[in-house]
Amino acid sequence: MEGLRALGLERFQLDVGHAEFLRGLLDEIKGDRARARELQAALSRKDASALARLVGELAPAAHVGEALLALPALVGRDDALARAGRLVRNARSERALENLSEVYRLVRIYGLADSVILDLGEVRGFDYYSGVHFEAYVTGLGASIAGGGRYDQMLGRFGYECPATGFAFDVGRALLAMETQGVTVPLAGPEFFRERRFYVRLIWDDLLLDKKINELIKAIMRHLVECRRVGGRLKWRQVAVAVLLQAQG
Repeated sequence: MEGLRALGLERFQLDVGHAEFLRGLLDEIKGDRARARELQAALSRKDASALARLVGELAPAAHVGEALLALPALVGRDDALARAGRLVRNARSERALENLSEVYRLVRIYGLADSVILDLGEVRGFDYYSGVHFEAYVTGLGASIAGGGRYDQMLGRFGYECPATGFAFDVGRALLAMETQGVTVPLAGPEFFRERRFYVRLIWDDLLLDKKINELIKAIMRHLVECRRVGGRLKWRQVAVAVLLQAQG
């Protein structure tokens, strides 16, 4: 929210969900991965008819089916948490609700509750996030301009097991939202871009030549992990040069 305000944006909303809530329900179904994907797709479209058909075909326990069918409508604030709590009976989903309740309690303490909506049926990034996740929306733009959450398994894919959380802005959408809301966008002069363009061009050319994106990402992680191990700090330029040397080696 600080980032949205720093951009001069007003009338924004964060839609907050929790990936583990749905995972707990899927654990109770014990169906195949294909059916789980179909359920996710139906939920992402808020397609109640497709969801009802899939639940009917899977024929889960009555309380699980009721919870799955209710997911598209589990949107709100404290009321959504209360309704969800009455529907679930598995420990995984209950822990997700406890975590989400705590997050929302802190949001209220900071006086930000009016800008937050809880959406337990939100499944975008389901395979990516491991816990709480969010999308940021502003009035006048029909797509999110920022998103993030917890992804505790992500760094492990690059050899470094570590819990993590983060978010990112879509720069193009953020600029469009600023224009829509009448926010003046100061343009940086050429001196701002000259040095950065050099490094970005070096990295981009290397990607085009070698097509080893995964190797480059792993190289970044290795250098950052080593830096943390020795208690040092790396600037982004050092990381860029180190990665280029790694790619060319």
